[in-house]
Amino acid sequence: MTTARRKTVNYNDTHWFHCISKIARGLTILDRYEKQLKKRIESETRRLSKIFAIGVGGHAILGNHFHFLLRVDLE
Repeated sequence: MTTARRKTVNYNDTHWFHCISKIARGLTILDRYEKQLKKRIESETRRLSKIFAIGVGGHAILGNHFHFLLRVDLE
């Protein structure tokens, strides 16, 4: 059974989160179209951060995974 995020995350401790997403089976997402995909991921992240209450502190886009440092904006 899953637990609601509001019960597991305490925003009094921190608003910053290190999020990682890894591609299944060790496949790569950045081969032939590396520059285009990086730009697309960056632009989508900027677009979504304006829609949702999330700020992006930094990111790293690697061959088979990426990292984001995200801040929850409670206001």
